[in-house]
Amino acid sequence: ISIAFYGIMLVCLMCRTLGAAAGVIAKLVAWPIRYALWVAETMADFPLAAVFTASPYITAWMVFLYVLLVLFLIITVSTCFYTVDDKQQAVVTTFGQVTDITDAGLHFKLPFGIQKVQTVDVNVYQKIELGYVTDVKGGYQTETKESTMITGDYNIVNVDFFVEYKISNPERYLFSSDEPELILKNLIQSQVRNVVGSSTVDAVLTDGKENIQMQVKNLVTEILDDYNIGLTLVDVKIQDAEPPTSEV
Repeated sequence: ISIAFYGIMLVCLMCRTLGAAAGVIAKLVAWPIRYALWVAETMADFPLAAVFTASPYITAWMVFLYVLLVLFLIITVSTCFYTVDDKQQAVVTTFGQVTDITDAGLHFKLPFGIQKVQTVDVNVYQKIELGYVTDVKGGYQTETKESTMITGDYNIVNVDFFVEYKISNPERYLFSSDEPELILKNLIQSQVRNVVGSSTVDAVLTDGKENIQMQVKNLVTEILDDYNIGLTLVDVKIQDAEPPTSEV
């Protein structure tokens, strides 16, 4: 009995709330019509300014509601559009699920967080530096932990690599892993040490650089295809190779 009673009370409360909301909406809809009719009847007898100041239908709460409505519409419209640059693609998610990938231009999306947009630089070559770091001023700092390696004939060398890559699949890049760049860097480091470790010191320092670069690129590309993290390797180059200048 108590459950039925509370159910009836809940239904009554919902009906009362809906009725009140419907009444407010009806007033908001009817007010412009009533005001327009009143203006049409009185404009012949009063100046235009007097029409707006003497109207019995303009009340403070109606003005406040209409100001809120205008602000709401402005905010809604401003969040319904987004732009994508020429070098980007945008991944659109609807309630957290990827529903579209858009190219450069102006696009529409649903507001209020229903659809969210993340832009990704796809037509941009990005770099990874192994064995060294350059700053914005063009400075150069050696990272010996990354560059020091042992060759196949048990010699120690310092090898710096410059790697170029780009984002090929923005959806996989954003959602298949947390740190795709870190995965790529670790993969390159692993394959570089693998290839250098199977080469002679003469090959690393002199005439074998192109072969080493090709081997590293092919190995990394093959594994990247299996990982499917949305990145494509563009180029691998040996920036510098030399024996260590201090004790190791």
